[in-house]
Amino acid sequence: MPRERNTSNFTGLFPEWLMCSALSKSIKANKDHLGNLRFHIDDKTTKLSGFFPNISEAELKPDQPLLKTEFDKWGIKKELYQKTYWGLRPDFMVINEKDKTNLILIEAKCGVFIPDSTWKNPKEMKYYEFLEAVEEYDNRALLYIVPREKVRNCLECIKLFDKKRNDLRVGYGIWEEMLEFMVDSINNEFIEWLGYQCEGIQMLSQWRREQHNRPSVTEVAPIKAL
Repeated sequence: MPRERNTSNFTGLFPEWLMCSALSKSIKANKDHLGNLRFHIDDKTTKLSGFFPNISEAELKPDQPLLKTEFDKWGIKKELYQKTYWGLRPDFMVINEKDKTNLILIEAKCGVFIPDSTWKNPKEMKYYEFLEAVEEYDNRALLYIVPREKVRNCLECIKLFDKKRNDLRVGYGIWEEMLEFMVDSINNEFIEWLGYQCEGIQMLSQWRREQHNRPSVTEVAPIKAL
């Protein structure tokens, strides 16, 4: 955790699930937000629509698993697919299924505690290998979204990917640069979550009082023998 935070460096305080849910709901409410998200790819920074054609027609699928029977869809041999890729579940999949233009897997990182293994031994390596094996889509990418404070870690992680193909990109976005589209959804998500936590604390306090007022085992009258 950094010693100081400011308004340009604070999204790491939010849990990952909250940020993912807020992003998903923001794009569902306004599909144009997808193409307007800023990413850093190949030493360039621009909107997602600047990297990928027809992104406005793409579908964002949150928490989308690779299904067991989809090997034909991806053009991967059945045995290899079911042994190696079946069950992978990126945080987001951005896909143009009709014209097979774009296939983008997005992995989000957020939260106060992100273990070092996240960057040194990334599970996303398997996502990258999957994208390498796919032949059906013209433009493929593996993208991260991270708090600004974790950009350096993310860049070191990206260096681990052996980029053999020009049509397969690896890059990252920064949560703080997406707040313009997400602020209302983050607020709504947090307020709803906080409401559940407050209710839970109230129930916990009630349970504690009930336990305190309950007679102890030694206070219970002995059962009379029949």
